[in-house]
Amino acid sequence: MASFFSWNSGSPEQRSQFGFLRAVLYEVLESQKGLVPLIFPSRWTPMYSQLLQSSNHRASHPWKMAELIQGLKTLVKEDLIKRKVFMLVDGLDEYEGDHGEMAESIRMLANSSNVKICVSSRPYLVFDDAFQGCPGCAYKT
Repeated sequence: MASFFSWNSGSPEQRSQFGFLRAVLYEVLESQKGLVPLIFPSRWTPMYSQLLQSSNHRASHPWKMAELIQGLKTLVKEDLIKRKVFMLVDGLDEYEGDHGEMAESIRMLANSSNVKICVSSRPYLVFDDAFQGCPGCAYKT
């Protein structure tokens, strides 16, 4: 299970696509550590994994948005997840950024046969359009 709760009063990462991607990837990869070298090969070498123990190294090699997006695409495209994954994403309307990009990330995850996602939001047109036709999609007013 992976979860992300967007919160407009929270930290910038709690309101961002970067935070969403980082949280979801961490939770999936934490339960399936063997996928890390396949999803992030440039960060996975024997020397690199030893360096990860150093806080100075982590600060000098921060994660980049493109790296997280590519990691998510690899995870979904290769259908590497061996178990079923349930994701709970709450508060999409409280996300700060391009709502269409966030919806695209969620749709990308939903395309995996091993991923089920429950998403909640206030009724925003961009999400209604993005998730139209998805099983169980309905807004209650």
